[in-house]
Amino acid sequence: MGISARTGVLIFTTILCLFTLILFFIPARYSNTDLSNAVQYYLSGTGNRNLLLGVRPLLIFLATLSPLPIPVTLSIISGIFYVFLIPTGFFLVKMLYGDRAAYCFPLLWLPNAYLMLNAFAPNADVPAIFAGLLIMWTTLKIISQKRSDYMSIVSVIPLGLLGGLLGLIRENVLTAVFGAFLLILFSDRLKGVIYLSIALSLPAIWQVYAHTAYGVSILTQISTGISLAIEYEYNPMKIARYFLYGVGPLTLFSLLLGLLYDYNRNRQKIIHCFLIPAVALALGWPAIFEPRLALIAFHALIPPASYGFSILTNSLANHVFYGKRAGALIIVTIYSLNLLFNVWMSYVNNKNSFSPIWRFLQP
Repeated sequence: MGISARTGVLIFTTILCLFTLILFFIPARYSNTDLSNAVQYYLSGTGNRNLLLGVRPLLIFLATLSPLPIPVTLSIISGIFYVFLIPTGFFLVKMLYGDRAAYCFPLLWLPNAYLMLNAFAPNADVPAIFAGLLIMWTTLKIISQKRSDYMSIVSVIPLGLLGGLLGLIRENVLTAVFGAFLLILFSDRLKGVIYLSIALSLPAIWQVYAHTAYGVSILTQISTGISLAIEYEYNPMKIARYFLYGVGPLTLFSLLLGLLYDYNRNRQKIIHCFLIPAVALALGWPAIFEPRLALIAFHALIPPASYGFSILTNSLANHVFYGKRAGALIIVTIYSLNLLFNVWMSYVNNKNSFSPIWRFLQP
């Protein structure tokens, strides 16, 4: 008796999470990150001008509560968010596209090389992906539950507070907040303005406090980013290439299918509201010169790419010429090559080494 699709995806997801944990816990490339240094500066009372205190305070404060070494603590926090983003992404994709696309989400996205490298890394990239997905899911959930009045002001207030709080994880989460604002704005301008004002209130209050207490703010980060862009000779074409590498070939092809072959106008509006700000920030981010910058837009790429992958697998499994057996063989071949490619990319980008979970116990 065969296993169901749901059981198969659950087994695969569990294996891949454990695989990632064993091979890339505190990866060598990210063992000493800016976020780790920010926590150290905060605990020691020195280096108060560390700019991450101005834009990513939530993870910094969470990390101070643990007695474990800072990189280990941040890696555990990142891993918890990695686990949480799986069901959040699943239910988001299911809400938009149905069961088949939802099952395709972990199959397509969890093997991404840069997601694997950062799943248990001491930085804010993976928590930010979870935050973006949660904002998208919560916004759509509230919208779908409202009847004639679409959204009440009462529901906009907690939605805005949630977005503002999650924005303190990493500043790029605000692209999801802005995407939600655009979506609400299409229906009711007043509610859209109220939502955005509330969502930006918490980050704004923190910016004022951080500037007063630590001498840093989002303006400090922008200035630093511009300086790095000048130093490393920012080139839009090079950044676009990094973005494509970060997304990966199979995921990129699936994304194109998901965008081109979705004929639901309302769903396309939802996707584009979140997609355009996220991709624009990823391509315009001046301080990251590596494929990891694609992670900035992952929350917005996940739904349409998952749908596109479901289109691809369904088309091959029911192909008029290949038939089910040959079509299934092609799917397995493509997917196996994609998995091996991403594992190889993770290995290469981890200084040609794996990072076993017991690495932090070694002297």
